[in-house]
Amino acid sequence: MSNQPVDILCVNETFLDSTIIDNNEVSLSGYTIYRNDRGSRHGGGVAIYIKTILIHEECTSLNMVGSVETCWDKVKPICATSFLVCSMYRPPSATETYFNDTLRNIEAACDVCSDFVLLNHDLNHDYNNEETLSTNLVHYMEQLFMCKQLVTEPTRETSKSRSTLDVILSTLPHSHRKSGVVKCGLRDHHFIYTISNDKGGNDVSKVITFRNYKNFNEDSFRMELRNEFMSHDGSLICDDVNYSWSLFKDICQRVCNNYDPIHTCRAKGRNQPRINGDLIRAMFQPEFVIKRAIKPKSDVYMANYRALQNKVCKDIKAQKNYIMSLKF
Repeated sequence: MSNQPVDILCVNETFLDSTIIDNNEVSLSGYTIYRNDRGSRHGGGVAIYIKTILIHEECTSLNMVGSVETCWDKVKPICATSFLVCSMYRPPSATETYFNDTLRNIEAACDVCSDFVLLNHDLNHDYNNEETLSTNLVHYMEQLFMCKQLVTEPTRETSKSRSTLDVILSTLPHSHRKSGVVKCGLRDHHFIYTISNDKGGNDVSKVITFRNYKNFNEDSFRMELRNEFMSHDGSLICDDVNYSWSLFKDICQRVCNNYDPIHTCRAKGRNQPRINGDLIRAMFQPEFVIKRAIKPKSDVYMANYRALQNKVCKDIKAQKNYIMSLKF
């Protein structure tokens, strides 16, 4: 740590318990340690080391939500907005109830601060194995909390398998300059890391380009396009396919620019406010039901699937109307 100092270090499976009361036994010079031990059962436990020069505070109320092993802290970097950081561990024996408690824990964190980073989130579930939203835990969390998983390399490698069990979830993916894996022989899991931008985690807008064909005259457009092609008829037919394609594209773009040039504007970096957590959950329910309906060809499940689909459409429309009424 002295040679390669980091601002925040998250640790899973600390194996600390009530017998280690004094943090001096596990302290690091220049860092403040926060820990959440498993308690009566052996193993587990999570901890966070934060540089003392950073403004930070422990969110003890979040560490008490449900049965999940978490350690939440609120950090205020220099010249940047505050965000929550968490070290979370999911044991291999975790049930569906444990996962639901995890969702409730993150929801409670979002009420404290909308921007969070789940560092060293050891899921004991391969992120790359299941690609469907209804079966992959992290994919579901990404959609539900509008965050992104940053680790793209395997974090556990054996002679027979390569899996991504450790993840980093962030609601501010644009504020991370680099994320990756550090291979180390100290344990069977590799270390994971992320490097944030010096400017901090301020939300940024994105620039989009578009054409507005609201008052588009289709007949005039076709006529001009036809005239342009006829004037280059001999040039388009040649043996050089790259030249023909480039000329064809230039003609189309030139005619399109005559009728409506490209516009640019700034758009919000976040998703639409009308798509909230409740709606996302409701949107995933039909996917669970349709899987049960297809295999046994159950009419009951199919009817339930259609009913859920109709309900989701109505809820989205109602939420949209509500948001629009607030704006106008």
